[in-house]
Amino acid sequence: VAQDAGRRSDAPFPPLERFSDEATGFSFEYDPDIWSVSSSSPGSVVMSAFNGALAYIVDAGPAANFDPQKLFNLRRDLFSQNLLGFQLDREPARLLLGNAILGHRKGVGALFGGTIDSPQGPAVDFSIALVASTDGESTAVSSILVPAEARDLGLDLADMINNSFTWRSDAVVQ
Repeated sequence: VAQDAGRRSDAPFPPLERFSDEATGFSFEYDPDIWSVSSSSPGSVVMSAFNGALAYIVDAGPAANFDPQKLFNLRRDLFSQNLLGFQLDREPARLLLGNAILGHRKGVGALFGGTIDSPQGPAVDFSIALVASTDGESTAVSSILVPAEARDLGLDLADMINNSFTWRSDAVVQ
C-alpha cells in the first residue's frame, strides 16, 4: 500500500483521501478526483462533485442529544422546507433493500425527491438519500443530493463513502 499526503493507493482502486472530524470522531474515505471538501466545521462536512452537481453532507453530534430517528427527521424536515414537492420516493425499483447502514451500523434511511426552486421557477429535479445511524457515542446523518437524471451514479458514489464511514468507537487501523 503506497501512502502519499493522506492518500491511500490500493491498485487497482483509485487513491483515496480520508476526511476526519476530530469533534465527533467520524471519518470516511473519498476519491479526490471526484469529490472535494466544500466546507467543514466541527461535526459537519459538505462535499461536492462534478462542479457542484452532487452534494454529500454529514452532520454528527453526541448520541446523548440525538438518536438516529431524531437526526434523520431534522434533516428530512430541513429539505422539505427548501425543496418543492419534497416527498418519499415510492418507485418500486428504487426501494431500499434491507436495512439502511452508515458506517456498518444499522440505521434509518430513505430516498426522497424534490425540485430546487429558483427565481425563474422550479429548476432541477433532485433525488435525496438520507441515512442516520449511531455507534452509541455519536449519531450522524449523511445526505446525498443528486440531480434525478444522474441518480444511479450519484447514489453509487455516496454509497461508497457511506460504506467507508468509521466511528470513533471503531477499532480501525489507518
